[in-house]
Amino acid sequence: MGPASDSPRVERLWSEFAESLAGWFRARGARPEDVPDLVGETFLRVQGALDTLRDDERAGAWVGRIARHVWVDRLRRRALPRAETAVEDVAQDAPEDERPVAGFARWLRGAIDELEPAYAVPLRRFDVEGASQVELAAELGLSLPALKSRILRGREQVRARFERCCTILRDGRGNVLDAVRRADGRDCAC
Repeated sequence: MGPASDSPRVERLWSEFAESLAGWFRARGARPEDVPDLVGETFLRVQGALDTLRDDERAGAWVGRIARHVWVDRLRRRALPRAETAVEDVAQDAPEDERPVAGFARWLRGAIDELEPAYAVPLRRFDVEGASQVELAAELGLSLPALKSRILRGREQVRARFERCCTILRDGRGNVLDAVRRADGRDCAC
């Protein structure tokens, strides 16, 4: 079946699923102005992969799977830049609605730097710089379980430090709105 013969099939899927997909993307926190693009991108992928749809009765699940991939790809593209960009640059260049996240990223970098090197180095290299665990374990001369343990312990120490002094404010969807210093938060820069 060629692209011209698939057109009615794509149009049928569009009429059946476009509205519910828009709601699905909105429920996940997509900005209203991005929703039409996300739905459109989903259906471009639907059209490109239409030959893999074997059972029209399961089209909803199939289209939903494609939409999830579109959403994950969008989140990856919008993720904070890796270590090659200074955290201060991220905070300054971030759109106003993302500045709390950039401010938290700045605080997080400082908190990681204050850990013992045995925890700070693996945590920074893995969580901030994106190094693979296997390569990092070899680089540091650790077994993979030992590296994973150090990353976990480092995360726990950072979380405990943060929770001693600050509270994260979230919207109804769980998105970070701000970090607020607790009244009893001493020596805190969140």
